Amino acid sequence: MDSLTKKLASQALRTARTRLSGDAVRAAQTRMLDTIACAFAAYDDELCARLRRILASPSVTRGARIWGASSRATVEDAALVNGTMARYLDLNDTILGRTSGHPSDTIPALMALAEERGASGEALLRAIIISYDLYCGLCNGVALAEKGVDQVIAAALGAAGGSACLLGLDETRTEHALALAVSANVGLFNVRMGSLSEWKACAGPNAARNGVFAARLASEGVTGPSGVFEGIGGLEAVVGKIVWPEDGGHFILKTHIKRHPVCYHGQAAVDAALDLHGRMADADVAKVRIEVNRMTFEVMGREASRWDPRTRETADHSLPYVVAVSLLSGKISAAAFTDEALASPKTRAFLPKIEVAELPAFTHGDANTSPARITITLAAGGHVSAETIYPIGHCNNPMSHDDVEKKFGTLWPRERSIGQAKTIVAEVARLQEAASVTPLIDELCR
Repeated sequence: MDSLTKKLASQALRTARTRLSGDAVRAAQTRMLDTIACAFAAYDDELCARLRRILASPSVTRGARIWGASSRATVEDAALVNGTMARYLDLNDTILGRTSGHPSDTIPALMALAEERGASGEALLRAIIISYDLYCGLCNGVALAEKGVDQVIAAALGAAGGSACLLGLDETRTEHALALAVSANVGLFNVRMGSLSEWKACAGPNAARNGVFAARLASEGVTGPSGVFEGIGGLEAVVGKIVWPEDGGHFILKTHIKRHPVCYHGQAAVDAALDLHGRMADADVAKVRIEVNRMTFEVMGREASRWDPRTRETADHSLPYVVAVSLLSGKISAAAFTDEALASPKTRAFLPKIEVAELPAFTHGDANTSPARITITLAAGGHVSAETIYPIGHCNNPMSHDDVEKKFGTLWPRERSIGQAKTIVAEVARLQEAASVTPLIDELCR
């Protein structure tokens, strides 16, 4: 195996065997609770229902269960269904680095494998921390999007490492799990450009389930390519040199939790827009200028489709749209992305007033945030403006575990029992001491 594969396998095994810090455990519990909240909030969305119809299988007697239902599927298929529910509303957490992504895409996949294995709560928490270290390490080590490669490869890598922990693989088989996951999951960045499709919500969870599958293959002795990162035709031949960060701490502590159901690069702009709401009437607005860093501009404000969003996937990646909604209504929620909301004449009339520009100072500033400055030119003359550097939920402006519990309560479906919600929160809180993850999964599937 090449040196980077060996290094990452060794790092994963070290985390699997050493005492976890209380901060890392707490962070894993918080992100698990956040992921579950996002999944249940999206349970009734049509794509999620379709996946349940496709992948639930009465013939599966073991496998893993689909959250919110009594049906079962294979571990990999349950990972895709549950993961897509968690990803669908674009409310799960984020890492910003040379590449941005959503490391919690791996959590439902690891929970599915932990359920099948009857793993302890602590084993699952270790697996999640390992998956974040691998996912975020790759995102910090190389700029994937610049080479047309999507973030999902990090989900495959992270899920494979976390799964190796749950399966108790030795170092050699862990190396092969990582190699199998990376070699087969080099996705295209195009999935996040143009008029976005439903696959945007599936791409990360699909790669995570493939990471689980890679580890299961490796557990039975299936071997992977020996130079998957540094060898001839390896990943570095496609994306350039990977400079793995030598940090020493767990990356899960440096990820960001979302407050708003929009692409993370739009969180600061929405915070700024909400600050400006009430300081202007929409009839008084002549022009709105949004200044952001280059990545935010490329992802959310460069293409013409961002001024004419026709799908929820495009709308939650449209800086003009999410800012317009926030300025006009003083709030933004999943309701802003229904077909009716997307067609709102008031919002449509406001969108042409908005322009988006890259601000070099933001581009060359802190790479671990996506700041925004909004300046409104009033029809009667004068300006009002607001700026956000670290949006609420950023690791430098964090949401506490209590804040995430409140988010959970807000997202929990009204037709489901409040008692069930409270039990889920309690099961996540006691997970480190739990001999099995089964009580938590039982509650998720009740």
